[in-house]
Amino acid sequence: MASCMYRVGDYVYFEGNPTEPYLIRRIEELNKTPTGNVEARVACFYRRRDISSYLVNQVDRLKIDVPWEDDDEITNDPGSTNVNGQQIELTDIQKHQLRHRELFLTRQNETLLATNIRGKCLVVLHNETETFSSYLNSEDLFFYQLVYDPNQKTLNADRGEIRVGGKYQADVTIQPLLNDESQDILSSREDLIWDANGGLTEKQIEQYLIVARSIGTFARALDCPTALKHPSLHMSAASASRDATLFFAMDTLHKHHYDLALATCSLVPNTGPILVKDQMEDWSAAEANSFEDAIEKCGKDFREIQKEYLPWKSLKGIIEYYYMWKTTDRYVVQRRLKLAEQENKLKQVFIPNYNKAHQCLLPQRTQNENKPCESCGTTSSLQWYQWSTAQPHTRLCAECWIYYKKLGGLKYLKKSGPDRRQERAANITKLISYKCNVNGCDKVC
Repeated sequence: MASCMYRVGDYVYFEGNPTEPYLIRRIEELNKTPTGNVEARVACFYRRRDISSYLVNQVDRLKIDVPWEDDDEITNDPGSTNVNGQQIELTDIQKHQLRHRELFLTRQNETLLATNIRGKCLVVLHNETETFSSYLNSEDLFFYQLVYDPNQKTLNADRGEIRVGGKYQADVTIQPLLNDESQDILSSREDLIWDANGGLTEKQIEQYLIVARSIGTFARALDCPTALKHPSLHMSAASASRDATLFFAMDTLHKHHYDLALATCSLVPNTGPILVKDQMEDWSAAEANSFEDAIEKCGKDFREIQKEYLPWKSLKGIIEYYYMWKTTDRYVVQRRLKLAEQENKLKQVFIPNYNKAHQCLLPQRTQNENKPCESCGTTSSLQWYQWSTAQPHTRLCAECWIYYKKLGGLKYLKKSGPDRRQERAANITKLISYKCNVNGCDKVC
């Protein structure tokens, strides 16, 4: 029962093309459609067979923790040891099967019918503390190291990787004990931005800030774009009371050595009153809408938001706008709508095991009994499956078929060259010979 219950966050097999291996996906959302069907929004994982051979060769050539290309990686694998602590090298078959365990994470999402789920699996991020041989001991365990971009056709390291090991640790230098000389050096690196003993009372400072707000309100009335955004006096006064205006006024007062007259005059130079805006006021409505769409799709990945949606904005400005945006009524309304939408989403779904006969299942025919499995070479199996539509005479036994569907390749290395020709010759001798019945023809075939 528990194995048929699927929840958000589960890694699952999806049936796509019946003749192809399963798709490996992570469930992000479960939604019920108006027709009563259940759809799953999933994150995609790619196999090695799904990306170009050029990229795979590049990864193997760079030896990015690929055990089947670097013998040093294999012999140094702490998990490949016997009971005596001696290093054990992976065999060719193990290297071949380990290729099928590697996946590539993508930022791509898609929506699939939940009825096409064919079971659970597990995908983990590989790090140095794990051994490659440990993945071969679990039936439905996969690992990934790189992120694949289907649009750019590139592979990059996952930013979520936790780097463990001595080569990733920082070398901390020994700090000398603090003395009078070092205190003077530290003091020279500091900038005083406010002095509470500047000679002004709290009432005088508050009166100065009221004047600064009034100047800010008047400056917004003179600025045409801002006046259109704040048509009422109340809205202009509220914007002039934000932290950006107050911080600028206090910084101006500090620079003029707490002289109220000079500080007030500097707020109104010959060009007119100074208008100070923060990120919330400086952004246009179109930029605000783009930001909200980006937050919905990218979350708090501000670098991705800057790259894909707002490249003309600075990273600092985007982060500052985000925390100001969280204090607005618009954020509160969106939060409520999102919570209401989450209540309508399914937390889990029950999908019974798929027991229907697969369309690749071959009928039991006596003429196919001597044809071996393309993977393991066995000639006896309870069920046989057609392996390749391009080669209709090839088939797989039940065990190798399940392996092919789950892991995306043949369980054993295919023989080639002299080994394959020798095996074919041996199979030919096992075939039953028949004598031609045509009069005058005594050929045996």
